[in-house]
Amino acid sequence: ADKNVVVFDKNEEQIVATLKGHTKKVTSVIYHPSQSVVFSASPDNTIRVWSVTGGNCVQVIRAHEGGVTGLSLHATGDYLLSSSEDQYWAFSDIQTGRVLTKVTDESAGCALTCAQFHPDGLIFGTGTADSQIKIWDLKERTNVANFPGHSGP
Repeated sequence: ADKNVVVFDKNEEQIVATLKGHTKKVTSVIYHPSQSVVFSASPDNTIRVWSVTGGNCVQVIRAHEGGVTGLSLHATGDYLLSSSEDQYWAFSDIQTGRVLTKVTDESAGCALTCAQFHPDGLIFGTGTADSQIKIWDLKERTNVANFPGHSGP
């Protein structure tokens, strides 16, 4: 894994863009479904918004004090959910790069490993380093359900 995001056109079977800017490896990449925009996350504590057509970084979202571990795009296509080793999830505006909400579960005390919106955009899940899945209500910013992890054989 290197520090670049490589965009590949599967129909043309060629690299369309190599996006450079992260200072550590890229750990998560998502493509916007209706815009020529890519989002990337890295242990360098940043989320980058890239223009595929321009081949450049158009926004750096600094939502976290630790490595960014997961990204999920809201159903509207306007907001990004991120998770981090800093134990917080954040909800950011992709146009302005502004962090609108940042929340942690004080009782957990461990890193978040991933984040994923439900298709309705009202709830989402985060994974934790201690193998739990936590379900959150976005509007209320509250943890509404927990599913403990599995123990090994």
